[in-house]
Amino acid sequence: MNLSSPPPAGSQFEAQVHAPMMTGAAKVMVNAEALAVVGLLDAAEIGYADMTAIELRDYAVTVKTPGGNWVFSRMGQGCQPFHDALLACYNDAVLEALFAAGTPLVTANGAYDALELGLRRGGHAPVRLYENCLCLLPPDVGARRVPLCFVSGMEAKDYALRLTLSSGEQYTMEKMGYDFAPMAAGVEGQLRALGEQTLRAVKALDPSLTPTQAAGITRLMRAGTAAPMGVLAGIAPSFVPALEAKLADSRARESYRALVEMCGRDALWIGFKENTSRAAGEADDPCMLWLMAPAPAGGACAVEFAGEAEDAAATFVYRFEGDFEAFARQLNRALEAIDFRREVIRLSEGELLRPENARYRMAVQRNSALGLVRARLLGRVIHNGGWQQRLLELWAVAASQAEAAPQIEAEPPRFCSGCGAKLGEGARFCGKCGHPV
Repeated sequence: MNLSSPPPAGSQFEAQVHAPMMTGAAKVMVNAEALAVVGLLDAAEIGYADMTAIELRDYAVTVKTPGGNWVFSRMGQGCQPFHDALLACYNDAVLEALFAAGTPLVTANGAYDALELGLRRGGHAPVRLYENCLCLLPPDVGARRVPLCFVSGMEAKDYALRLTLSSGEQYTMEKMGYDFAPMAAGVEGQLRALGEQTLRAVKALDPSLTPTQAAGITRLMRAGTAAPMGVLAGIAPSFVPALEAKLADSRARESYRALVEMCGRDALWIGFKENTSRAAGEADDPCMLWLMAPAPAGGACAVEFAGEAEDAAATFVYRFEGDFEAFARQLNRALEAIDFRREVIRLSEGELLRPENARYRMAVQRNSALGLVRARLLGRVIHNGGWQQRLLELWAVAASQAEAAPQIEAEPPRFCSGCGAKLGEGARFCGKCGHPV
C-alpha cells in the first residue's frame, strides 16, 4: 500500500476539548508514550493503554476511555493529521503489546471477521503480516495477533482470506482490494517458512528421523506449539528419548522425572520454541522446551519450563473444566501471545493497572485466551524441597473444588472478545470495557 505517512510522534495541535476533567481550548501533543493535553489551567496525559477506542466523525476526534470520552474539535485542517498521528502512535503501542517485532512484510486495509471462544466480532482495520503472525489493528481494544504457528487451515478465494487455528479461532479478512493477492501470498510464504524452520529444528533434535517421521512431527508441533508425548512417540519412537535427553541436561530434569512418575510420560505435553530471552552471543541452547502435565484426577495441570534460571524457579498450576486438550490449546495460545512471559498471567488486576505494566494490560485486553488463562491460575509452586508435595496439594484443591461444584449442566463461562474480562450471566455489554457481546 502506498499511503502518506502520518505526522511524527511529538506533533502538536490546537483543539477545543470537551472531557469530564477539562473543557476549553488546549494544546494537544501526540507523544510516543501518551497523548498530552494542556489547557489554560489544567493538564493531563492519556496513556494508550487507557484508550478503548479512537473515532473520527464530523470533523471531531473522540478518544474513549473507562473514565469518559475526550472530544477534540474545531481543529480545522489539523483534524485529519491529528487523528492520523494519534492512531499511528496508538497502533505502535498495540503492536508492542502484541509482541509483533520488526517491519511488516505486507500491509493492507480491509474488513475482518473474528470468531473466538464462540463469540464473533468484526469491522474494518489495517492488516499487517509479520514473520510469525498476522495483526489486525482496528482503532479499539479489538486488535488481534493471529499466530501462524497455530494455523491449521488457510483458504484464499473470492478475495477473502480465511485462517483457522488449531485452538478453534477463525479469522477472515476481505475487501483488501489489490492488496489481497500480496497478503495471501505473503501468509502462504510465511507458513511455508515456518514449516521449514520447524523441520530443521526437529531434525536437529533427532537426526535419526525418517523423512515421513520428521514431516509428521513438524505438522503436529510447529515451533511454539505443544503436543502430547504419547502421540509423538507413536509417530517416531526415537523422538521422545531425544527430547528427554535435552530435558536431562536442563534445569527441569528433576521436575520432569517427578511429573512422569505422577502423570505418566504419555500424558505430558511438550513444546519447543526459539529461546528469545538469550542475549546475542550467549552460549545457551537456542531451543527452549516446556511441559504441560495434567493431574491424574483431572481438573488441573502444571506448566514447567526448561529454560533460564527464572523460568525454572517455579511451576505454574492452572485449573480447568472438561477436556484437557481444549484447555491445553488455549493455554498454549495465551503463552504464545505474550512470548511465553508468564509474569503477565500471575499479575493481579491491581498490578496490571500500574504504568510499568501498561504493555501487558493491553495484551490482556486483546487476547481472549489470555484472559481465560489468567482467570484459571491456581498458584505457583517454588522449586524447593517441598515442591512435589505442594504441587499435589494444589491438584487436590482443584479436585475438591470440582467435586463441590453443583452437578448440573451449566453454561460455560463467557469472556469479552474485546478485553478478555469474564462476563456476568445474561450480560449484553462488558462491564470492564463496554464492548457489546
